[in-house]
Amino acid sequence: MDDKNNKNQTPELLGFDLDLSKAVDHFFHSSPVKHFLRQFEEVLLQNASFPYMDMQAFQTENEVIVEASLPPVSMNDIDIEVNGRTLTLEIDHKVQHSASSEKAYYSHSTTYSHFSRSVYLPAEADDSQMITALHEGKLMIRMPKK
Repeated sequence: MDDKNNKNQTPELLGFDLDLSKAVDHFFHSSPVKHFLRQFEEVLLQNASFPYMDMQAFQTENEVIVEASLPPVSMNDIDIEVNGRTLTLEIDHKVQHSASSEKAYYSHSTTYSHFSRSVYLPAEADDSQMITALHEGKLMIRMPKK
């Protein structure tokens, strides 16, 4: 807090603010709460249609390489576009779920997700000679430099 705010508070309130701040910090940094928050974050990321997608672009002497960590999708779901020195990855993913049983219950649902991410390329690249590979959620894109 700055001095201006401190002048408007009585010493009892200043002490209360500090005690409350310490209590909140202790609560969120305690081991059970930290563990719970970590597990909660993992569950959210696992159940999200498209969690954060890590993309990295780098260059070698002769080519530009982009690597991306993707959620479970197929190459048919992925669209790659290069515009100047910007590479954009778009993912359109559709999952259909159907269930029926011997009883009269029937369920059908469709989940549609769209995700897009762009990365600046370290050098001009020839996207007409692009080579892509997708293996276990890792997408690699290779293009010769112009």
